[in-house]
Amino acid sequence: GTPQVPAHGEGLSGALVGRSDRAPAALAFDGVHPPQPSQRPPAVRCECRRADEVWEDFCQDWQYEMLHRLPCRCAAQLQKVFEQFRAENAQLAAEGAAHRREARRLEDALAEIRDEAEEADRRWLRDRRALGAAVEQLREAERARTAAKARVAELEADAATDCDAAQCGEAADGARRGASLSEDYGVL
Repeated sequence: GTPQVPAHGEGLSGALVGRSDRAPAALAFDGVHPPQPSQRPPAVRCECRRADEVWEDFCQDWQYEMLHRLPCRCAAQLQKVFEQFRAENAQLAAEGAAHRREARRLEDALAEIRDEAEEADRRWLRDRRALGAAVEQLREAERARTAAKARVAELEADAATDCDAAQCGEAADGARRGASLSEDYGVL
């Protein structure tokens, strides 16, 4: 909700800084006795910090140096801004988590689609090989059929030649018989 604005000189809430172990010391003052520099805990400094950690470190440093000199209304307004920042940060973190869940769901769906595509490719290759084998069998059968037709034609030609030879032989035999009969009977 809306932060209560303390009267001038009253102690400030420690909610301005999100780290509960250091926040109360950071803002707990009575308006008369500011915290001494020796009481100030050192802010943690490192690379690749989250935005909220950077903001909290900034607030701690700034609070110890400046905040105790501000009127309480200004401090309350700063506290409100910081609470809004924390709420927005939490909302962004929730949205980020939702995006990560959606990304994982999409990656899982993509993995399933890839698996299905790979299985379809394997089936296609199997079917293609089977079709190639069937086509080869069909070609082999066609070659055998063509060879059989050629053999039949060859046999028919041989049979026709044999028939012609036989008929010619019979005609020659008949002519020889006719000639010998003519001689026997003196016809000529």
